[in-house]
Amino acid sequence: PAPSGPLEPALARRGVLLRPRGGWGFPLAFRVSVGTHVENLRFLEVFDELLAAGRLGISVGAVPAVAG
Repeated sequence: PAPSGPLEPALARRGVLLRPRGGWGFPLAFRVSVGTHVENLRFLEVFDELLAAGRLGISVGAVPAVAG
């Protein structure tokens, strides 16, 4: 769990938009719509890049691996 505020501009600069869920009572959650296979891979690529760079405010070990 991490606030989505810092993620929004970092993801947007890479062409990925997310929707914060704070207004729905989930301040540490965000939504990414399911798109095409290529779009989903792009999200995972950008998320992994930011995670590895320490830009998400969470450790790599805190995020479960996704089978690809």
